[in-house]
Amino acid sequence: MDFLQSLHKQRLAVAALALIGISTTFMPWMEASYFGKIYGTAGDGYITGALYLISLVLILILRRDQLGRPLSGWTMVGCVAPGALAGLIGAWKWLEFSLRSNEINANPFAQMMGMKATLGYGLVLLTLAGMALPVVAFLLQRLDQQNQELGGKNTPATSEHPNQFDSTSPR
Repeated sequence: MDFLQSLHKQRLAVAALALIGISTTFMPWMEASYFGKIYGTAGDGYITGALYLISLVLILILRRDQLGRPLSGWTMVGCVAPGALAGLIGAWKWLEFSLRSNEINANPFAQMMGMKATLGYGLVLLTLAGMALPVVAFLLQRLDQQNQELGGKNTPATSEHPNQFDSTSPR
């Protein structure tokens, strides 16, 4: 528990998105009337799961002495890029599925047989997590930078009680 509390909120949020991405490997990516549910493990799910795992591991081991600080620069790019790539693979699969389902729906034989395919929630989560990962990392880094800039200025909360947030001052 202390380890999680020592992580910066940006690292924690990106790690949570990476965990969601890893779990999508074992979720249904599509559902077809004659085949049932097709899970990520039947195709590229292991690749995307590995990419999210790389992001997670890098978040936890890179700059281990600075876990309480946000990722920035090339460290952030290195941690976020594999997960973003997994999201792009998910978007590609989603597009590919949409094209294939349009072909099935336009086929009179498939209509006569009652064939139908729907997108699974695993592929949707995979894609959304991959898109959210770099956005969340960047926004939380910027928010931390803004907080640090404001922390040095004389804000109304600190001007009324200058030692309110200073942990070294006597109480």
